[in-house]
Amino acid sequence: AQGWLTRATIQQVRGAFGEAMESCRPLERLAGELVATACWAGGASMSGQAEASYERLRDALARQRGASPGVRQWVLTSLAEMAGRQGKSRLAEAHFKEALAAAEPDAYLKGAYADFLLDEGRDAEVAALLKSEIRADGLLLRLALAEAALKQPRAREHAEALEARFYASRLRGDSLHRREEARFTLHLLKRPHAALRLAQENWAVHREPWDARIYLEAALAARQPDAARPVLDWLDENRVEDVRLASLAR
Repeated sequence: AQGWLTRATIQQVRGAFGEAMESCRPLERLAGELVATACWAGGASMSGQAEASYERLRDALARQRGASPGVRQWVLTSLAEMAGRQGKSRLAEAHFKEALAAAEPDAYLKGAYADFLLDEGRDAEVAALLKSEIRADGLLLRLALAEAALKQPRAREHAEALEARFYASRLRGDSLHRREEARFTLHLLKRPHAALRLAQENWAVHREPWDARIYLEAALAARQPDAARPVLDWLDENRVEDVRLASLAR
């Protein structure tokens, strides 16, 4: 089961949603309805079935009262992200809070909830949530973004730490954090052209909503909307339903 789930996750990260959904098929036999539905909904929600996949996953969770805390947290996080992409902020927050309470939150959940709060303009809550999270680059980035918005003195220190980490990553030939580096370069360094180059490099490998978003944001900030054509085509081809991406695309 873990092999099929990991395969589906990799395919979804690369934007191959149809392939990801196919990889989820064996999971109903191997891992049960809830895990299989959560796997399927990840791809379906990004390919023209946003509302249907949300409802199907929500109903599957309601039927599985005995799900483990870890599985329950994963499913609730997925529901929160789906609701957020549909512009249902109150519903998304309710799911995020349930997920945080279900089990000890991992870095992914903390990052996703921090992104939600940043979009809501609730920077002080992000700073409080992540005040001790300085080891993981992604969480430190979100903390620095919140601190910069709040004009807190530690924002500069954390931005310098991130710059050093991204530089070291490049020296190692590590390209796993291009999305975060693009966000850092655009929103903290205020260098849109460099951010656009990073977003383009990232897009060659990673094609999820945030990868599309930072690409569109950087293209707009650099005043190069034509550079965003690969993302615009991808949004149309996959029938992606995401209110924020739709706004940026317009």
